[in-house]
Amino acid sequence: MSETIIAQVIYGDGTEGNSVDFSIKEYSEKLTNEADKKLADSMKLYGAFAQVYTGRKTDNLVSDIKDYEINATIGEEYNYSLTENASGIKTKSATLQIGSQITIVVKYQLEEGKNISDYDFMCGDKSLKPVKSGDYYCVYLKNILPQDLDKMYEIVVKDKGNAGNETTLKYSAFSYMKSAFEKSDSDKKLTNLLNAMYYYNKAAEDHMKG
Repeated sequence: MSETIIAQVIYGDGTEGNSVDFSIKEYSEKLTNEADKKLADSMKLYGAFAQVYTGRKTDNLVSDIKDYEINATIGEEYNYSLTENASGIKTKSATLQIGSQITIVVKYQLEEGKNISDYDFMCGDKSLKPVKSGDYYCVYLKNILPQDLDKMYEIVVKDKGNAGNETTLKYSAFSYMKSAFEKSDSDKKLTNLLNAMYYYNKAAEDHMKG
């Protein structure tokens, strides 16, 4: 976010228009609307903690940071729930993949003799494609927007051979946060990042409310 990028207009005939150099950090510092500034500041804070967590360009943080002394409070409504009725497949884990996009990753294991093509994986009306990873299969709910980090998603596995037999996981980024905050041995870099993510979500929700 503190890195300079170049934006340039390319016309339909291939000719190049004017270009401008800017960074998200510089852009945010020019904002005058308070709601915009609050959102931008929370985004930069999250970005800075992400830099520390990943070890990327920590000598040029997008924002000044300090450790959170108290973790955000995540309610019981964000506990994950799992109902397993699809035969031949087991849910092994759910986690959060944090990077340029925030992604929920759910890992499944097939019983011997079963094939992944025996199942459909859905989130709402969206089909999810299972990807083989060692002895497991993973599905990815990608690009979760900051205002949706507290949304509880239902990830459903449908057994094609047994209509109505479904495995349903209810999970969100907040479910992952809650679990991390409750662990006594959680990495401080991670909990700092998750706290910043929590407040980024709140700022994004407030911004959408106008």
